[in-house]
Amino acid sequence: IQFNITRLSGTEMPHTGEFCSSHEAGIYNCLCCGSELFDSTIKFESGTGWPSFTQPVKDNAIKYLNDDSRGRSRVEIQCNVCDSHLGHVFPD
Repeated sequence: IQFNITRLSGTEMPHTGEFCSSHEAGIYNCLCCGSELFDSTIKFESGTGWPSFTQPVKDNAIKYLNDDSRGRSRVEIQCNVCDSHLGHVFPD
């Protein structure tokens, strides 16, 4: 499942991920390359069932791409180092 999500832009089922309800302090790193992505202090409960953050740990940690797949326009986020799929931006 990790390969499907990170390399094939798959989606983990909501409320099933290891870090979905975690409140442990620390830095969230890219699963594929280990780059620092998010700080736990900026994590919030979005109600989506996936870990949500207000911003990356540093400006160049992630990149934003237009994603027009599945018949709708979305913004995908990827690791800026290895292009690992991290999820999508949702309006709050």
